[in-house]
Amino acid sequence: MNKIVVGVLASIFAVSSAFAQNYKADVPQSITTPDSVETRIGTLKFFDGLPDADTVQKAYDQVDFGRGVEAFLSGMPAASVYAFCEGLTQAGIKRNQGIGITEDLMDARSLFLTPNSTSVYVFMCLDLRAGPMVVQVPPSVLGPVDDAFFRYVTDVGLVGPDKGKGGKYLFIPPGYTGRVPAEGYFVQKSNPLRLTHG
Repeated sequence: MNKIVVGVLASIFAVSSAFAQNYKADVPQSITTPDSVETRIGTLKFFDGLPDADTVQKAYDQVDFGRGVEAFLSGMPAASVYAFCEGLTQAGIKRNQGIGITEDLMDARSLFLTPNSTSVYVFMCLDLRAGPMVVQVPPSVLGPVDDAFFRYVTDVGLVGPDKGKGGKYLFIPPGYTGRVPAEGYFVQKSNPLRLTHG
């Protein structure tokens, strides 16, 4: 009986091997993982498609480096707005207390991130930690309001909700649950607590 079982198993194995040979995938070399790959982070080595320990470490180091670059680039706008508002404070234009108006047109000596040389600028920085703030905008102006990450909040003046007629803009901090006037203000909600207008 054992000879019969062994014979049957041998027959099944032979048939299976022949069947597998007929239906073996012809995998193109171009889609397989090579044994080594030259990259800007060094040589990456693989065995049967699996990375060796040194390659794994290089990959993790590259991910860390990429995240560091991303953090730096993501923080640049916020650092720029912070430096802008600090510069205004040092010039005597304190947050929530005043505005600055350029006396002349800007030129290459102006220490701003993206000024143009054909506009008179009006600057101010708001800090909504103390609560909502109202900004009275005069007629016939043009300008954006950005948040602390240089993300657009609204326009004021000609292309803003006041359509160049001027008006009161009420800036609401995140999470504010107090009363908001139903009329008389252009209400703008802000996610971060700090805003800049210029």
